[in-house]
Amino acid sequence: KDNMEFRAELDRHINAIIFTENGRPMKLNNYLYSLQKIGKLKGHNVSLEYIGISYPSTTKVSVSGPDSVYVTRDTDREIKYDIVPEYKRPAIDIKCSVSGIDGARITDDGVLTLKAGSQGTAKICVEYNGEKTYKEITVKANPKITEYKHEGRTLGLGLSKRFEISDCKDENGDIVSPVLKNYRSSDESVIKIDNDGNMTAVGKGKAVISANAYTGVDNEVSAEYTVDTFYIGGISEGDTTYAAGELVKGENISGYRVRYSDGASELVQPSEIPAAIVAEDGMIINSVYDNNGALVSSQSRAVKSGDKVPVSNGSRSVYLRNGDTITKLTEPDTTVPGYVLSHAAGVQYEIAPVYYFENVGDVKDDGRQLDAVFYEGLYNITFKKAQTMRGDIYVNGYMVGNNVDQADADRKVTDGALYTAEDIKVKDGTITVSMCDGSTVLSNVTVEKQPEFRERPQRIYVIGDSLACIYYGDFEKEVGGGRTGWGQVIGSYLNVPVTDLAQSGQFAAGLYKTAFPSVIENGMPGDILLIECAYNDRNYSTRDEMIYCVKDMIKQCREKGITPILVTPNASEHDYKPSVVWTSYMIDIATDMDCQYIDLSYKSYKLLNSLYGDNEGNAITKNFNLTEVGGDTLHSSHAGAQVWASIVAQGLYELGYSDMINTEFQYEFTDTEGNKITAEVNAD
Repeated sequence: KDNMEFRAELDRHINAIIFTENGRPMKLNNYLYSLQKIGKLKGHNVSLEYIGISYPSTTKVSVSGPDSVYVTRDTDREIKYDIVPEYKRPAIDIKCSVSGIDGARITDDGVLTLKAGSQGTAKICVEYNGEKTYKEITVKANPKITEYKHEGRTLGLGLSKRFEISDCKDENGDIVSPVLKNYRSSDESVIKIDNDGNMTAVGKGKAVISANAYTGVDNEVSAEYTVDTFYIGGISEGDTTYAAGELVKGENISGYRVRYSDGASELVQPSEIPAAIVAEDGMIINSVYDNNGALVSSQSRAVKSGDKVPVSNGSRSVYLRNGDTITKLTEPDTTVPGYVLSHAAGVQYEIAPVYYFENVGDVKDDGRQLDAVFYEGLYNITFKKAQTMRGDIYVNGYMVGNNVDQADADRKVTDGALYTAEDIKVKDGTITVSMCDGSTVLSNVTVEKQPEFRERPQRIYVIGDSLACIYYGDFEKEVGGGRTGWGQVIGSYLNVPVTDLAQSGQFAAGLYKTAFPSVIENGMPGDILLIECAYNDRNYSTRDEMIYCVKDMIKQCREKGITPILVTPNASEHDYKPSVVWTSYMIDIATDMDCQYIDLSYKSYKLLNSLYGDNEGNAITKNFNLTEVGGDTLHSSHAGAQVWASIVAQGLYELGYSDMINTEFQYEFTDTEGNKITAEVNAD
């Protein structure tokens, strides 16, 4: 027909020809490599008049790099442009030149140098094999900052931190790199800041920190900080009395969590303890002595006139220092809320408030900001859902819980889940919670800070589809029942914590937008991300989109210091073959990116085939899939998920992560054929 373009592409991965009509892919057909068979495509009469074979251009060159750059009036600037010929011919050199701006120069490998104060339009010319390619660049002088980021809005009393900004952009959205100077504090009784930008919190309250971000012109940048004693930490010396008033106050504080470096923990409530009222500004010094009168430890902090502080008690002495005068506080004027810290001496401890917010309500769309100021650090956040339908939970725009309360025909959810997200980063003093995809109402939220002395353990993240996700609710029958994703139970085969953000129906492009950003935000160097996809991608995405998203997730993980490992979809009665759906593309991605992978598709098929051969009597579904009400031949039973989880853990062990694997755990069951099956990691 007129204006119709047909294209045939051989796909060696699936042993087929992909046929497109005006860019629209037609159904894949399992024809071996014979173009003649296109004429018989599913009733389509296609007549081939010719076959065209094209070669890369021997003159075409791509010039990639920013279209707009800036230069300050103080320094020259270098920008690297990538000069890539479509087809590199031996012994032919690439020649680069630049015109339009005085003093501009460019090397033949694409390094453009612009002199300080340059502005206008620079034109890059690339000559290759007798042809020329051009690229025009807008050069601006002395850009004005219109956007920047600043992490951190809290500072602990007595602590120091450097004031910094990042991701600065000008009015065109281009990245700029300013020099900060002329630092200022709106209230030096709260925060002092030196000429190098080092802030020190000296009193409770709020202060705005400002600086000049110089880009050839002056740009004002600022951030407001809240200063308080967000936590108390030290070395336990036995019974010690603390004033609760020394910590941050708030109506949403339900108590104080005391954590010790030996793993012990307790929730304490304030009681009344003797205290003195400070008559003038000064410094409080708390000193602890042993039975022989030797000084064990000493801590100090700033106080203001009218503050209430604990008085000396037993082996603890409290002094008020004002200038050169030091006074021991022994007589109480009043009482203050406090508590007794009682633990074996010599271990580190930290006391921090536990925040509790009830009747949180509907947090759909923009969500709700919790009414408190949170110190920068890692938090465990527990959510109590008000509804039993499933829902996704986000903190500060990042997913922390996926499909929470998702049930199944033989899994019954009778009450909204109590779900805890661990090691969630809080950077700007605020926590905003939101939900979507079903349930959006929260009954309550509890927020607890992780201690400063704690070294966060390595964590394994799982993102994927229904084969790896979490299902909620109780079930009665393990063999053939209890829909379960392998990511839900893999923690039994590991000795590190697991965060499973897999979601039913998801695919690479969807994970890339929802669960994956949370891994990059909350993950840390040394963590592992297991990426399971390739099953739903065929129906909801394209091969190119899947490949792009998985490759970019690998790239971002490596930039963050997280180790990405690809996992192929497991076999089932629904897909009883060694290579499930687009498994081969995942392996190709791993090969192209030099990325580790676990071929669960092949290993699960190999196991099922060794047990059930041709699967007479649907033995696979009866044991590894679902035979309960609403069951199917694709999704795993609880027993099946345990086996697939053990295979993934075994793969991690064989890839060199043996220190993260629990080789002691075993899950055993007897299938309907009388086979005794053991799920475990073999260390031999």
